Amino acid sequence: TTPKMSELEDLAFFTMCLLLRRRRRNRARQYQRQLEEEEDLLSRPRSDYLLRRHVVPAIGAPAWRLAVQADNDRFAAYFLFTKPLFYRLLRHFEPVFDACLLRPEDFAQRPDDLREARPGKRLWTAEQALLLTLRGLRSRFHHSDACLLTGGTAATVWRHRRLALHSLYAVLRRWRPARIAVPANDAAAEELSNRCKEFVRSTQGVELSACFIGAYDGTEMPIRRPRSQRLQEIFYNGRKHMHSVKTLILALFNGTIGYAVANVPGSRHDSYANQLAPLENMLEHLHIRYKVVADSGFASNRRVLRPARLEELTNVGNAQNRAALQEASTVISAIRESSEWAINSLKKLFAQLGLLPSQDDLLRLTIIQCCLHLHNVRVREMEMGQVRRVYEYLEVLD
Repeated sequence: TTPKMSELEDLAFFTMCLLLRRRRRNRARQYQRQLEEEEDLLSRPRSDYLLRRHVVPAIGAPAWRLAVQADNDRFAAYFLFTKPLFYRLLRHFEPVFDACLLRPEDFAQRPDDLREARPGKRLWTAEQALLLTLRGLRSRFHHSDACLLTGGTAATVWRHRRLALHSLYAVLRRWRPARIAVPANDAAAEELSNRCKEFVRSTQGVELSACFIGAYDGTEMPIRRPRSQRLQEIFYNGRKHMHSVKTLILALFNGTIGYAVANVPGSRHDSYANQLAPLENMLEHLHIRYKVVADSGFASNRRVLRPARLEELTNVGNAQNRAALQEASTVISAIRESSEWAINSLKKLFAQLGLLPSQDDLLRLTIIQCCLHLHNVRVREMEMGQVRRVYEYLEVLD
């Protein structure tokens, strides 16, 4: 016999209750497993924990002594910079970090420490704070690792990490090697244009008449899933099937980042992000002949040139004009790869960009901006980066 509607509803309700019960049981097991792992980790001797490879630079010596005594190549692999460059940055970072005031509970380990609280007292020194901040951006240094290395509580370490990160950004935005800026005059723009023309001549065998100074493109940076349903809809990218923020980057042909629009919700398109802070407004001081290349997602204007879309090619009736337009699009696409090189090197260098926080907008923006500035420091001072290597190699061949 066919069951009645009330019986079907009871069966559906009973099935849903079983599924919810199974989900709660699985979550409880997962939480208990995490607690057991943390208890096992905390029960280990401190020396054994400090010698773990994913926490310290290498095995066989305490973390801080090894970090200070490492050679330049190994030091740069762990902390982004060579030793002389690191201590140059530390001279600017230390007064800013020490001048910031924390509340007494921000650096108190016990209730008794509140009586000894005084401005300027820190759980970390400026050198330790800078090392931990750079290591965190470089390798997604886990928060519990910093707690066990420094001996602080989770809340105290978290406040110190935020303070160090904001202090680092305050230094980088004023430090000349870290500046993010488009060419200041036509002479600097002409030098970038000559590099682009040499690149096209060497790779495509074409003499380029246009003057391009950089490549403009956007990238998605994943974030943790927001708790709010409204924020989930804002940050969800249907094309990538993840919650993310969008960042637009102008990669100049000398390897540096000349302009960036960061922390745009992932549900928005690249063209919308460009409308928030139009790139052409930043190039008003340059001659009109200097342009940038972008992908087909952007709209062409007097400063941005993109390759032709398929429908635009099919609408051209003359075969000769269609071939010329297709050749120009091929050249523009080859030039635009420079922005992809810069984005890939940026993401490979800074593992923190692989998963950004979702609740704190200011912290997320600060992390992205610090990574962009640090990338420029490595390009200018250490001559790193794929774009710089490619164009310097072309100059040597020339």
